Amino acid sequence: MRGGRARPGDGEAAADRGAADRGQRGDRRGRRPRAEGRGGRGPYGMTDVLIVVALLLVAGAATAAVLNRDPVRQALVLSFLGLALALLFTFLQAPDVALSQLAVGSAVTPLMILLTVRKVRRRPGDSTDKGRER
Repeated sequence: MRGGRARPGDGEAAADRGAADRGQRGDRRGRRPRAEGRGGRGPYGMTDVLIVVALLLVAGAATAAVLNRDPVRQALVLSFLGLALALLFTFLQAPDVALSQLAVGSAVTPLMILLTVRKVRRRPGDSTDKGRER
């Protein structure tokens, strides 16, 4: 046996020595043993549950944004959608993307929509096209 690797004819003892050299315990192929008993939680960890909850929040907020007819409410729901996406990206271990989503999706985009709606809506009796009418 050379270099801590087991060859086909070396047998089980050499494979165990190779695993011990790598600081692992497991079968002959170097796989780690499965984690037994997670405290009765089943096969899913807490991170998986948080990801599913965040996905449900994203789906609900996106549906609410599409179904809303009022642009002001759409902007507010879009802000919540950006926050839910930032949480999802955080749970998926992408903090840089989460920070970008938090800044752009939760703050800048809804603010631009609200400013645009404010600019487009005209007050009754306030006409800026008086000079253009013929």
